[in-house]
Amino acid sequence: SFAITRETLVVTPVGPGAPVSVDALEIGLKNGNLFAGTGNPDSNNNGRFDSGDDPEANGAVGIAFQSVSLALVSATAANGTKYFAMRARGTAALVGIDGFEIGGTLEVQTNTAKTSGGVDAPGINFALLPSGKLAVPSSATTSIDVNFSTTIAIRVFGTATVDIGGFVYVTASFAIEKGPSQQVTLDNGATRTANILKIGIGNGYAFVGVNGPYWITNADGSIRAPTVAETGGALGVALSAVNLGIALIKPTDAPTESY
Repeated sequence: SFAITRETLVVTPVGPGAPVSVDALEIGLKNGNLFAGTGNPDSNNNGRFDSGDDPEANGAVGIAFQSVSLALVSATAANGTKYFAMRARGTAALVGIDGFEIGGTLEVQTNTAKTSGGVDAPGINFALLPSGKLAVPSSATTSIDVNFSTTIAIRVFGTATVDIGGFVYVTASFAIEKGPSQQVTLDNGATRTANILKIGIGNGYAFVGVNGPYWITNADGSIRAPTVAETGGALGVALSAVNLGIALIKPTDAPTESY
């Protein structure tokens, strides 16, 4: 289902600033399904690709996105500043590739703006709207909430599970975020204006060996060690509670440097 809405809103940019009136175009989509690849993903033969299909069982090969929801907001102020916000989420899986499986949940967020001169500007603080959010209609009766309170160049997060040849199993949550440029201080006291890409992996579990995946996934998605009866003869190396944080820093005023 989908909906397209046009309305006038009074919004407040992130940070100090006065409310402004904007002409907003809102697009909402719910329960969408997309398949990119070869073969016919319509395993239940109802004439469309939907949440009831198992494309791999039907011999399809590619990437399946299912239960996709999308809220998109494009708004323009009288002074020419253009605001753009998006929230998209769903599940994704690589299907039909023998010996390699990857799938999980995914959410993508962005909240940006540019002036009429093409200069980056703060995005909209949706939390300051009267309801604390913008409910973007996705049908006559449903909506998707956009409640960002910070400027977001791009943020991607979710969970992923990887199975390589029945020998390597990995499951973890992850996040990737690129925010607005900010000032950083080097260890020699010098300062730089830099773009920062942050990558985080949390609550990771891995098993390398035979008769895996060793770890038990509960109905609520949490992961635990197996009981003796549940090990299933697993033999190998198991890693738990793996966490990783990476910051990639690229100065905009010293383009030959990177940290």
